[in-house]
Amino acid sequence: MQVSAAVILLLRSALTGEQLSMECRESISSLLSDPALFTLSLKHSVANVVSVGLFNNGFNVESTKFEQVELQAAISDAQTEADFESIKTVFQRHHIDFIPLKGVVLKQYYPDTAMRTCGDIDILIHKEDTERAVDALVKECGFISQSYNHHDVALTSEAGVTLELHFSLEYDVENLDAVLARAWEYAVKVDGSEYRFADDFFFFFILSHLAHHFYPYGCGIRFFMDLWIIRHRMGLEFNDAVKELCRQAGIEKFSEAALQLSETWFSGLEHSELTKAMEEYIFACGTFGNTDNVAAVGGEKKKGRLMYNLRRMLLPYEKLKLIYPEMKPIQFPVYEIKRWVKLLDRGLSRRRSMSKKSISDEKKEKVQQLMEQLEIR
Repeated sequence: MQVSAAVILLLRSALTGEQLSMECRESISSLLSDPALFTLSLKHSVANVVSVGLFNNGFNVESTKFEQVELQAAISDAQTEADFESIKTVFQRHHIDFIPLKGVVLKQYYPDTAMRTCGDIDILIHKEDTERAVDALVKECGFISQSYNHHDVALTSEAGVTLELHFSLEYDVENLDAVLARAWEYAVKVDGSEYRFADDFFFFFILSHLAHHFYPYGCGIRFFMDLWIIRHRMGLEFNDAVKELCRQAGIEKFSEAALQLSETWFSGLEHSELTKAMEEYIFACGTFGNTDNVAAVGGEKKKGRLMYNLRRMLLPYEKLKLIYPEMKPIQFPVYEIKRWVKLLDRGLSRRRSMSKKSISDEKKEKVQQLMEQLEIR
């Protein structure tokens, strides 16, 4: 049995609670001494879930790297939940409307919340509330503002948890943005200032986020676990309303294939040629893809890059102040240049990394054919 197949089987067992067959357990037993099992699991940020799958099938994970990662995930989950509650309290107090996004919503439907690790907390607010929200979080929760991007402000809590405070869900990708720009139209009030997305739009949003990562960077296994959870634990359907949103965003074919792969991996359906090609592409990635895939598809997305780069380069005083609270008005030009230097250094580092990539013509052709089949650009 290949290591990749073992990882998928163990994840399926962890999600469903079902034990694997004796034949599968014997095959996995022979892989336990192979460091590749842990390496691949960690690369896709699912080592803690693989640990649960191993335990469910009678394997001893005590004092192993798998157990260490599982314990770390539990600690991280507790820190994330505590910070999330603090954020909600502050937003309710200041009457700042907000919508929790992605992991902080999805983890509630996993067998254990710690199984769905969150790289950060994602929350959507109205753009006009940005400065007020950041100010409240800094003063009342001890958050530190780290960066201001074209669609969010990144902050870090005292416990080291990152908050991505989105004031837009747009990616500078025309077809996706046409639908995502209407996000607040699908908001449903939960309590006070807290909202959630209507089910159809939530499903679409997760699919759009996956599509955005899949091309050109690639993505990890965890995205497809989320899709399985959405259908089998949240009980949402890929119905006509979701399909229509995907059609408007230009990702209907991709979404159908992604859902098929999710069912193949975690419900045991048969592979198609398309899902096999997707699987190969994904296993070459990590949680959020890599620059190999960017090179294979022929570089980064071009559409909308000019406006995106202009927004990154030029920030008004009040936005720059979110990143550098110590800045005085007279220092504005100096701090603007300081930020430009930081962005330029980051860009050059990325280009140096890209220039070292030597991607075979065969891989480029295979990846580009896959993108054409999925009708994703």
